[in-house]
Amino acid sequence: MTIAEKAMMGCPISDCCIVDVHMHNARVANFFSRFDYYADLVRQMDAIGIDSGIVSNLWDTGEIWKTHPEILHMCDQFPGRFYGYLSPNPNTDGFKKELSQYAEYAVFIGIKLHPTVQMKDLLCQEYRYAYDFAAERGFPVLIHTWGIEDMLRFHDIAAEFPRTTLILGHSGGEEAALREAIRVAANHDNVYLDTACSYVWYGAIEAMVRGATAKKVLYGSDAYWNSMEAAVGRIALADISEEEKRLILGENAKRIFHMQA
Repeated sequence: MTIAEKAMMGCPISDCCIVDVHMHNARVANFFSRFDYYADLVRQMDAIGIDSGIVSNLWDTGEIWKTHPEILHMCDQFPGRFYGYLSPNPNTDGFKKELSQYAEYAVFIGIKLHPTVQMKDLLCQEYRYAYDFAAERGFPVLIHTWGIEDMLRFHDIAAEFPRTTLILGHSGGEEAALREAIRVAANHDNVYLDTACSYVWYGAIEAMVRGATAKKVLYGSDAYWNSMEAAVGRIALADISEEEKRLILGENAKRIFHMQA
């Protein structure tokens, strides 16, 4: 059966590597959380056929100190199913120390930056340090983006940090921003698109593939919060080839995050 046929029948997509590059593992103050426990998340991943997820924990409720210990606990409970993003608070004196400390754990394979929650500019001193740190470690950097203003800046950011792999979280979210995100990814080897979004315009996946190629697109869901079924379904049912679907669902992530088969 094809990927689309399996998705339509509700079968796990078991013969295709699926890596969710945009996951969370903590409740936040102003967003609905769909799952209560890690095991709930794993059961849903099994039902869909998702092999692993890369998780960030921003704790915008104020419990920032839980960020990396929570991810370590999650990865320890379900080895091989979850990996972590480093996401220390750039508003604290321990930002650099925390990056270095937790980068030594093998389960951390990227960095997550959230300018809105962290109240930082994309080119603030702390983020510049994170871009350079990521380049040295070979860590991709997932950055929350929303709106055309963010996207227009990434032409310069990508050029200034060519050794840093940048993932545009939500690919700008809004239609105009996503179209600009496609142009950024198409023109910069180090920029990738992320499919995570709570709503999307018809044909967005096809537009990403046409404009930037399937090799520059990564599957993400935004779970705990958004639906993994809908996020996978958008790709499974897209009017693109089976090989392109496999690249987006997991093969690209395995390559840029240096994940084992």
